[in-house]
Amino acid sequence: MQQWRMLIEMRLKEYRGDYLYLEQNSQDLDTFKKGEEDLKFAWMRIMTIVIDCCDHIQRGKLSEGDPLLPYLQKFTIAFDSALSHKLHRVGFNPIGEA
Repeated sequence: MQQWRMLIEMRLKEYRGDYLYLEQNSQDLDTFKKGEEDLKFAWMRIMTIVIDCCDHIQRGKLSEGDPLLPYLQKFTIAFDSALSHKLHRVGFNPIGEA
């Protein structure tokens, strides 16, 4: 059990780092206007999942333009949207910081 805990903690640290990297590098994007924090948090959450999932599948050999990225992005957006709608119905708001 300790081995799994260490693996999960290692992955969470990696994912949080990537999330914070996206947050820092999205400051200059014109895509997100003032007052659209929910959209920005959703984008950072989805892109963190997409990038880290693709990197894991490619065994650390992720490259720009990887054809798996758009596929994972579409899948993750659809999954996130469906899950968010279900969670909102029960009163849980998944938007937020890592």
